[in-house]
Amino acid sequence: MRIVGGKFKGRSLSTPSSPMIRPTSDRIRESLFNILEHRLDGGCGARRILDLFAGTGALGFEALSRGAEAVVFVEKSIEGYDLIQTNIKRLGLTGVARILRLDATQLDFIGSMAPFHLVFADPPYGHGLGEKAFVAALTGKWLHSDAMLILEETRDIEIKLPQSFVMYDERHYGSTIIRLYILS
Repeated sequence: MRIVGGKFKGRSLSTPSSPMIRPTSDRIRESLFNILEHRLDGGCGARRILDLFAGTGALGFEALSRGAEAVVFVEKSIEGYDLIQTNIKRLGLTGVARILRLDATQLDFIGSMAPFHLVFADPPYGHGLGEKAFVAALTGKWLHSDAMLILEETRDIEIKLPQSFVMYDERHYGSTIIRLYILS
């Protein structure tokens, strides 16, 4: 697994040994970041990123490679946490990347952190966890007023979010679907 664009293009990331962590494929990441480059003025540049169900951190590291200001990774598994820590050190991103060992569906009030402009969620497929995490992020004030949220899911599941989340775009990649939302 490699970073597909930006200043770390071609750099490899530590990969999971467990099938419980399913990184977003290089092809889907490249396509997603091409969409973001065209939809967001300046792409990821100068934006704070929240990577929920981070796994290896591939989405967040891709965002940092493409100019994101900072990334906070949320991952509750020990293996995922260790992979992200290894990747932060490998890429020299201490100071702009932070990991929280939390359940992404149970985010409390954000506290002193600034809210996030772009949120990635790549939960285990088919359990409605992405929707729960988005609602928890909104309730806990983790989201900037103009936040964009990206959910990766299996295309067979019906996604149910409150009306404050407006679907902006949808892309299909085999059995995977990527949905982009904005706040209304």
